[in-house]
Amino acid sequence: MKELARVYDTPWPKGPVRVETVFAISSRSAFTSLDPTVVTVATSSMRNAGLAAAETLFHEASHALVQKVLNEIVRVEKSQKKTLRDRDLWHAIVFYTTGRVVRAQLSELEPYADRYGLWTNDWPGLLPVIERGWGPWLDGKSSLRTAIQQVVAEAPSR
Repeated sequence: MKELARVYDTPWPKGPVRVETVFAISSRSAFTSLDPTVVTVATSSMRNAGLAAAETLFHEASHALVQKVLNEIVRVEKSQKKTLRDRDLWHAIVFYTTGRVVRAQLSELEPYADRYGLWTNDWPGLLPVIERGWGPWLDGKSSLRTAIQQVVAEAPSR
């Protein structure tokens, strides 16, 4: 999906993104291996059923695109002399981004992070921060660097 490559300012991996299906994966419903990019999805997980399957595939593929964002988060965190509460802020951004981008194509989709309570249980208070800082970047009204600076500035510290 071109939109994800634009958002992460990173081209899709060269060659195909391979997808493997397995019946079950320990405690997860999907995971991604890099270099080469291989997405593994559990077919027994209801979290991957119906429209959610599209979000799962693009979320997992986004792991191959997000390194530049992760590096910039680390750089900005250091420059702001801050220690983020959520060391996986980059992953929260991937959940938000993928849910929003896929929902734009499949309006009936309830994004994974909303449906499974990630904003309440895993990243409390982080959704409004991402919406205010990252949302304008997704809408083309901000730069990537500005978006990350704002998100890091507003994100909870330890």
